[in-house]
Amino acid sequence: MTRFIPIIIIIILFQSNLKAQNQYKNWGVSVDYGTIQYKGELGNQFGDFSKWQGGYGISLNHYLSPSLNIGIRGAYYYLNVIGPDDMNYSMFGDFYPVMTSMEYKFANGYILNENSFLQPYINTEIGLAFGQTRGSSMDNNGEQYINELFNLSYLIGGGLKIKISDNTNLFVDVGNYWTTAAGLDGAKHDPDKDRLFRWRFGLSYSFGRLKDSDKDGVPDKYDKCPGTPRNIVVDEHGCPVDSDGDGIPDYLDECPDEYGPLSTMGCPDRDGDGIPDEDDECPDEPGTIENRGCPEEIIEPEPIKEEATIPPGMTYDRDGDGIADHIDECPDIPGTLENRGCPPVAKVAKWRTDIKKPSVHFTSGGTFITEFSQGRLNRLIEFLNENPNMNVWMFGHTDAIGSSHVNQRISETRVEIVMNYLIDNGICPSRLHSMGFGENFPISFGRTSDDLLRNRRVEFYLFEYE
Repeated sequence: MTRFIPIIIIIILFQSNLKAQNQYKNWGVSVDYGTIQYKGELGNQFGDFSKWQGGYGISLNHYLSPSLNIGIRGAYYYLNVIGPDDMNYSMFGDFYPVMTSMEYKFANGYILNENSFLQPYINTEIGLAFGQTRGSSMDNNGEQYINELFNLSYLIGGGLKIKISDNTNLFVDVGNYWTTAAGLDGAKHDPDKDRLFRWRFGLSYSFGRLKDSDKDGVPDKYDKCPGTPRNIVVDEHGCPVDSDGDGIPDYLDECPDEYGPLSTMGCPDRDGDGIPDEDDECPDEPGTIENRGCPEEIIEPEPIKEEATIPPGMTYDRDGDGIADHIDECPDIPGTLENRGCPPVAKVAKWRTDIKKPSVHFTSGGTFITEFSQGRLNRLIEFLNENPNMNVWMFGHTDAIGSSHVNQRISETRVEIVMNYLIDNGICPSRLHSMGFGENFPISFGRTSDDLLRNRRVEFYLFEYE
């Protein structure tokens, strides 16, 4: 039992802070304790643990993929073999293998889960064996012999890792050594009978950590959405979670479990009037904010005779709307002739979700309209000229490169430039509305140039008054 004390001490010392090796902690160190058992002309020790001969090993491993690890291992084993009782033959030795290794893991996410309690594997090693064997030779009637070892050696084996906590793995394995050394036991006339079996058990732990710029727990190397704001819940790819799949991440979605459009910050809006259903007293009829989401009753005013307007040279019109105070029902507020001098009654906006207009895009940090985008804007202008009752909301967006404050200004500048382009080409300003959102509403969470270009955009939403 005393031969197992060293490995028990190691386990106790490292139990509290060891990390299982994975793609995020991709370097590992293993220590092991075991034995080499001989099989050949002097007998067969395989499976006879009463003749345990101690040995130690240490290895450095690197995580390549969920299925493969590579590494390098050095070890020391003592060999002690006594021949049959009626023969004075023996072999003693010191065996120092220095090997490179490759391990295939069955707990790779395809066969077994990577976090399985039991994690079987197979491994192969190749390298050099150093050392010396000596004893009484079977070739020369017990004469003393010495073999100096410096030979190619390789091993094929398999084993099992046992996950005893989230931070610690134990392992046990067995393997078969082959070496090009002839006659380890002094019987050089038949060297192929020399076999060495390795048994070992030990402890493995990992260290190191890949760079994670946004501190979301997914290293940059595997993060498809780098730059995620701090303390945001992300998926296994490092992208913000979008529980309802409406394209608005949960941290920006005011209704993260219900599908909804951007105009209502992710909350359902059945009638498309821009008022969330939970705040809309008429959720199936487009309405106005002032009327709690319900349509406002439009009262047609009685027409005013033309002579109600101020004759030339007269000055009694306090609000300057061209309608004489004595027949102006709102003499202190500018209005229209059709509405008896009062402001126009609010109209109900109907969003035309059936009409899709492509967005325009910009170069990184740029605010000028490209030739390609001009073509899209010209087609939008042609559509607006053909549909004079149609109005436009324009929303400006940026990618996540740079500071959020700068990106907000860029988004506002982009949408302003697009609006000016439409106005310069004959579209009435009263038909155009705009807002900049900065980097807050990406439509692509990747980091490629195509992903970033898709986010640098101005989107168009069409509506008309009923």
